[in-house]
Amino acid sequence: MSANKEKLSVAEVTVGMYVCDLDRPWLDTPFLMQGFLVDDHADLKTLAEYCQYVYVDRYRSREDAVFPDHHANVAAFPCKPSRHKRPEPVSRKQNERQRKVLKLLEGREQFAYRDTITWHNEFAAARRAIAQLNVEVSRLFESLHQGSAYSFAKLKQSIAPLVASIERNPDACMWLARLGSRDSDLYRHAVATAIWALALGRELGLSPRDMKTLALGALLLDIGLLHTKFVEPGGPVHPAGSPRRASAAESAGLRSHVELGLATLDGSPLNKPEIRDMIAGHHEHYDGTGYPQALKGESISLLARIATIADSYDAMTSKRPCGQGLSPSFAIRQLYRSRGSVYDGVLVEEFIQAVGLYPAGTLVLLSSGEVAMVVAEGRSRRLKPQVLLVLDGQKHPYMTLRLLNLISATCPETGAPLEIIQSLEPGSYGVDPASVAFDQVLGA
Repeated sequence: MSANKEKLSVAEVTVGMYVCDLDRPWLDTPFLMQGFLVDDHADLKTLAEYCQYVYVDRYRSREDAVFPDHHANVAAFPCKPSRHKRPEPVSRKQNERQRKVLKLLEGREQFAYRDTITWHNEFAAARRAIAQLNVEVSRLFESLHQGSAYSFAKLKQSIAPLVASIERNPDACMWLARLGSRDSDLYRHAVATAIWALALGRELGLSPRDMKTLALGALLLDIGLLHTKFVEPGGPVHPAGSPRRASAAESAGLRSHVELGLATLDGSPLNKPEIRDMIAGHHEHYDGTGYPQALKGESISLLARIATIADSYDAMTSKRPCGQGLSPSFAIRQLYRSRGSVYDGVLVEEFIQAVGLYPAGTLVLLSSGEVAMVVAEGRSRRLKPQVLLVLDGQKHPYMTLRLLNLISATCPETGAPLEIIQSLEPGSYGVDPASVAFDQVLGA
């Protein structure tokens, strides 16, 4: 254990301390995995609800943090000379992440993306971009299914508005992807997978060129399914999406879609190495247990590893013929538990940074007793996203939906900061996150 890292009971933690580890897995709590600075008493209250003790890094804590006397042995906590300014905790955390990301992107350009528009002002443009792309993807899939010619140049043109929207602000597209999750067709899954992949690509800082390649590859991951007997272009995959277990023959048939997808690219303008790598690698596992080649670790291309996470996340959260998909927050936990085995662990953590611990579409219970849906993550405070109130404290529907930013929202009755108590499963209290007429709030 580092000399700067000390175990404290939750009762000993004060505002200004930097909590670097917990007495339980990070994803069993609503806290950010890489650690966090205790900003206020609301953080202390939440910490007490989940933990009995934590580990605190004195060096990364604020200078005004008050430590218990029995931990005040200065020799045990070496500090730099006072003439050197102590780095800010957030900057230190970002530097640790940055080193991992730079290793992932070795040999590639990295860009720093910033929100240049609010998510609600981006909503109309995002919806147009997705609608346009849905039309083009449906044309592509129908053409491939019928064996007729298709101009792939049109697909590339339709990708540009989506990429631009996510580069400006990804929240609108992520929310719209979640709204479409009640449909299980192959068109929607392709577009949604592209959105989740782009959100992760933006978080990593992929170049605009790489972002376009990533989007195209994500759209084409499952085109091989159109040459099997298990799918219709506008319908769900069978039997993977059905209640019964697939037979050995059916599983082999489904697995053949990787080779069939690669064959579909032959002779097309999109027959590029990185797109082929994405199709070839999106069912490979980081530990070598995937298919078709049992590739392992970094022998799977970076864009394919990104696509695997995006593809899995959308599949887990989408409606299935046999019932509801998983809640977004539970799907995040599933990804996190499989990091290092199915998925690249660094990419999983960056995906969580991109979509938040409470991703768009998550149904949550607030400290006021109200039920809300997350519509956009809080980039500065991951536990304080923007939400849409749908049920009051007695669980009655609001006649008028209202947006709240939990960073500044307070409980009307007590004046205390409004907080998320827990995430809820889709359908809780009769609320289907994908069916709420959210655009009425924006007048869109």
